[in-house]
Amino acid sequence: EVPCAAALPVLRASRAETRWLFVANAGPKLGDTRDDLAAVFADFNFGDVVDVTVPDPDIAQCLVTMRSAECARVARDAAQKQRCIALGGRELWVTFAADPSAVGTSGRTGKRSKENGLFVPDSGHDRIAAALQKQTQEMCVAVTDSQDLGVKGATLLRNFITPEEELEILKYIDRPSVKWQTLAKRRVAHFGYAFDYGTRDANDEAACALPPWVETMMKRLVQANRREFSRALFIDQLTVNEYPAGVGLAPHVDTHSAFGPGIFSLSLAGNCVMEFRKLETGCLVVDLQGGVKKDQDVPQSSRDRIESRPSTGEGREESDEVLGTASPIVTSRAAIALPKRSMLCLTENARYQWQHYIPHRKRDVVVVGGVEGLEEDTRGSDSSEKKKSEIVERAPRRVSLTFRERRDVATCGPCQCVWPAGCDSRQGIAQRLKQRARPGLVGAVRTKNQESS
Repeated sequence: EVPCAAALPVLRASRAETRWLFVANAGPKLGDTRDDLAAVFADFNFGDVVDVTVPDPDIAQCLVTMRSAECARVARDAAQKQRCIALGGRELWVTFAADPSAVGTSGRTGKRSKENGLFVPDSGHDRIAAALQKQTQEMCVAVTDSQDLGVKGATLLRNFITPEEELEILKYIDRPSVKWQTLAKRRVAHFGYAFDYGTRDANDEAACALPPWVETMMKRLVQANRREFSRALFIDQLTVNEYPAGVGLAPHVDTHSAFGPGIFSLSLAGNCVMEFRKLETGCLVVDLQGGVKKDQDVPQSSRDRIESRPSTGEGREESDEVLGTASPIVTSRAAIALPKRSMLCLTENARYQWQHYIPHRKRDVVVVGGVEGLEEDTRGSDSSEKKKSEIVERAPRRVSLTFRERRDVATCGPCQCVWPAGCDSRQGIAQRLKQRARPGLVGAVRTKNQESS
């Protein structure tokens, strides 16, 4: 008989203190050898490391066995959520693990050997392949031309700058004097005015001066002779985002009242896909006995919530009605590939109505035309015509430059656009922010309203 592979240990956290430690964000997947990991935990306990086991080299996890539970506790307290210098400053996540010899095989992937019935775990490749396949199936396939995007006001200008200009800009923002702000998964730098992520607005006080090449970029936009780019020369705020591979951006609409009619985004150093989605809210006309009297494009789950409300209409006439609002639902979705050195311009509906975002992943599905040998795919397309697509890996680093025109509510007043669903002025966000609003915003608006009255 062919001998079966030895069963790999199962990593499971334990509430009780044990001599085994479950360590995440470490292992061969990230370039760490067993000797590297043993040396790291030996430093905490003067050499009390018994063994380091890596159950799956494709996952950044390992099992460290200490001499005793006391040694494991000391190592856990010293290493948990701490940056490890020996591993390049990486932060480790460490907790107690259950005894691997006492843990069964339930929950592990693999199969029973037909020869002797022993459980033979897989190497992790099958699970990873299945996860990648599922992710690919759920992706919105990205087009490469904004004319095929189906989002009015979105324009992609490919090769907007030269490779030499790209290197010049990257060299400028990589200077030691640039002040970077570290967010959860990326870092940002601001020029002209600092962007406030609490209020989603620009601060009154100016940040670093705009770089000298900003004027050149904006003049180039104006020379495109498009009406929607005419205010590019009024750009006075620049935000630089640095994205490692796999890091994205949450869905959002740039604040209507805070910024002007055009948002311009220049991609440097790497590629990505930007997705767009349009949210709509269905309205319900509900009688005061709790029943739905009329609905407009509302999902059943929303109708069920209102129908299940307790009646509050005792003594009311049946004709009395109130208006209920269902939760927003995504009605449209689209995606476009952003190659490096391209400029994406968002105006009109793309600026004010559609949310835009970058999915958190390391690979994208992009439509290609007339290329042989690529898998046919129709995901994300309303057309019956099949399109060919390919998997595109993201670069290790991508830098995005977002150019905006700051809008002063105290001077210009609330936004009066025709897209109220995404407008902060219609929802009273400035008033609800109160102290978090930019200095003088609420007070200035209140004073102006008092003077007009």
